[in-house]
Amino acid sequence: MIPMSTERSTTWKWTVCVVLFLATTLNYMDRQTLAQTTLVIKPELHLDEGQCGLLEKNFGYAFAFGGLFFGFLADRL
Repeated sequence: MIPMSTERSTTWKWTVCVVLFLATTLNYMDRQTLAQTTLVIKPELHLDEGQCGLLEKNFGYAFAFGGLFFGFLADRL
């Protein structure tokens, strides 16, 4: 019997690194979306600073909960 090597190729390792980098970049871009669109959202919805802060806080909580939930789901699937 020929022993199978458990070592991954260099190409495979760099591919995984690139995919993780792109996922992280997309994640941070998604977090900045609300902050960048606040200037447009505030006048259209007639929000003051307090309401805008509450909106961003709730978005952050939803983002964190979604990250935990979908991270758990991704680990299982």
